[in-house]
Amino acid sequence: MKLEVIGKGLTVTSAMWEQAETKLAKIADLFADTDSLNAVVVYKVHPRTGEQSVEVTLASRQLTVRAKSRGTDTYECLDLCIDKLTGQLRKAKTQQERSRSRGFLDDFADFDTQNEQPVDVTKVKKLDLVPMDVDEAIARMDALGHSFFVYLDSTTNLVNVLYVRDEGGYGRIELERA
Repeated sequence: MKLEVIGKGLTVTSAMWEQAETKLAKIADLFADTDSLNAVVVYKVHPRTGEQSVEVTLASRQLTVRAKSRGTDTYECLDLCIDKLTGQLRKAKTQQERSRSRGFLDDFADFDTQNEQPVDVTKVKKLDLVPMDVDEAIARMDALGHSFFVYLDSTTNLVNVLYVRDEGGYGRIELERA
């Protein structure tokens, strides 16, 4: 596993690095091919609040999972992230087994998914995608009070997802046709 540890607003200590390495080694054991596994741990201190956060991203050839936790102690935040990632991986494995499709988690090692609850879609929403520019999409998202907004970009004619970033500002995901 390739590990990268980043500090934003703080200096990463050797203890922080070792804790990340130790904790992520346990998750890496869930993967059959750890050579292709990349892990990024970002320790951050928020300048306005002094609150600390940890974000962990694990990426294999076919699956990427991410968890983020905020608190007063980076070590506790990392533990919470590891718990979240383990749950996400277990859920992804269960969904793949239930769908009877093979492929996207072939490099994922076996672990017990017997106690997982089935996932039910409880609501389906249909959208009429009206072409608009990003400024109009931001205005509509703000008017709705949502943290994301799906729209059809008038210049590219592609579906976009606009979202509010934790660090402030907006992000945009542009969906391409396959």
